[in-house]
Amino acid sequence: MSPSTPALLPVLIAGAGPVGLFEALLLTQLGIPVRIIDRELAISPYSRALGLHCRTMEILQFTGIIDSFLDKGKPMTNVSYYRNSRLVGSLPVIQAPEQSRFSTGMFLEQAKTSEILLTKLKELGVEVEYGWELLDTKVVDGRDGEEEYVETAIRRALVGGQVVKGGEDKDYETQVVRSKYLVACDGGRSTVRHKINIAFPGRSLAQKILMWDGHFRIGVEDSDLTPGEDFDKTLRDLTIEHFQSVVNATASPAKFKVTSTAWLTCFKLNERRADHFVHKNRIFLAGDAAHIHSPSGGQGMNTGLQDAHNLAWKLGYVLNGLAKPEVLLPTYEERGAMADRAIRVSSQIMARNRAQGVLADVKMYLLDVKYEKNIVNRSHETQPEPAAEHKVGIRAKDGILLPFYSTTTTTSSSSATLSANTKDKKDPQPTLRLHSLFTGVARFHILVFTSDQLTIDAKEISTLLDRHVTQWRSKWPYGSTLQDGYADKDLFKVHVIASPPSSASSAASNTALLEMSRREVGKGKVYIDSDGRSHKEYGFAATKGQGGITVVRPDSHIGFRVHGVQEQSWKDVDAYFSSILVIQTEQTF
Repeated sequence: MSPSTPALLPVLIAGAGPVGLFEALLLTQLGIPVRIIDRELAISPYSRALGLHCRTMEILQFTGIIDSFLDKGKPMTNVSYYRNSRLVGSLPVIQAPEQSRFSTGMFLEQAKTSEILLTKLKELGVEVEYGWELLDTKVVDGRDGEEEYVETAIRRALVGGQVVKGGEDKDYETQVVRSKYLVACDGGRSTVRHKINIAFPGRSLAQKILMWDGHFRIGVEDSDLTPGEDFDKTLRDLTIEHFQSVVNATASPAKFKVTSTAWLTCFKLNERRADHFVHKNRIFLAGDAAHIHSPSGGQGMNTGLQDAHNLAWKLGYVLNGLAKPEVLLPTYEERGAMADRAIRVSSQIMARNRAQGVLADVKMYLLDVKYEKNIVNRSHETQPEPAAEHKVGIRAKDGILLPFYSTTTTTSSSSATLSANTKDKKDPQPTLRLHSLFTGVARFHILVFTSDQLTIDAKEISTLLDRHVTQWRSKWPYGSTLQDGYADKDLFKVHVIASPPSSASSAASNTALLEMSRREVGKGKVYIDSDGRSHKEYGFAATKGQGGITVVRPDSHIGFRVHGVQEQSWKDVDAYFSSILVIQTEQTF
């Protein structure tokens, strides 16, 4: 590389909406240097998207930032649909407490979501570079032994603020940015997508959407009002007075009074998805750059944030020299299927809304997200294929666990008896959710379901666990500084989940069990599955079973599973890791 050649940036992110900001935040937590640019001069102040669904809230919890969103948002209440002043149906809030800590979604405007993410990013020392317009981008083949890279031309106005299309009389600063990867989060009219010639097939719909930000008074219970009027007329006569008359006609006899207006717009609906989300394994499309559809059901921003979550850990591993670049390829397969799902759901909502005014059966909370088998989702080669709800690629399910406590009958630890904490005991320790163990953006979580073997074979299981995890941590250390909730950089967090202990266990097993109950979280600490539900949810028998091991990817999808907790099962897990991870030689940035 000559002295005049710009240094290679690990990741350039185009677009600082919620998806771009979240991608930048995740990569920064992963210790990956990023540069994030946006054509605008600040965050858009308008609502646009209005809520976060349960699955997105889970992801924000794993990332360690959910509390900031809970402080700003409001739980979703029932959404009511009116037509011609008549209530024609309601979309009830979906309660799923057994599936997730977050039993409802949350109302939170896109602007506030972006503000929270921007604040978190600044706390980690990263500033968004506003006012930079992306002009062109391409993947450049490596020469003389160099690896290929992305070359991106950008510019900004030296005076006068924002770049203006056609404003060629302005003075501009231009730059050519060379990066290993480019993540395009630059919206439905993505410049990146156009420049790399990725088609955006789909359809334009007859329906138009009226959106308004402001304050109002109305004499009905809080609800979302969806008027069934002629949107073509609305587009021609887009005024506050007309908007108020539309809603008054819808909610009659209640009166709707606009008290202030920040934004009023009407736009035509499109349903489109990019032919590819990955270009030469160097440029990635995320959010609206990859898929657009009706805002009905709030699928868009949620799907985009999950695009970012899916990609970030893979980039972190590849850039640290820990994973084969091929792990990036399933991004299109996995997120393309989710984009199709989002388009389908939002289309159903629009069709039913206009035809019937009600939608009560479409699942919008996104807890049923699942991916197909690929390089990072591997089925066991010889064991029978599990039932659909237990296959690799599905979202790792939540559950309720109990901590262990010990009752010592003598001063000898070898004769200690252990028991699960239960609600009928005095001063019970609190239960905990399985998902509360999934902290981090870089960590694999290995769930060891022991069935009722642990009270018999605790010493053997403890020995196997320690030996293999020590080998993994030595073989695959993470080079970058991690900022994701742990003090260490161990990539492999192990959680042992056992059925309630038996009084028939040996003294040696009791001693091992007691030792495991005192371990730090993620280092083989044992928890009780008192009713066997977590075993069942993951496809293992809670009693008289052989147990099993489930590997949860850093984005909380199941990557691998195997029946049994003996030596061969641990070797199978080792083989899974060896299939996607490489022995690190050096960071690639």
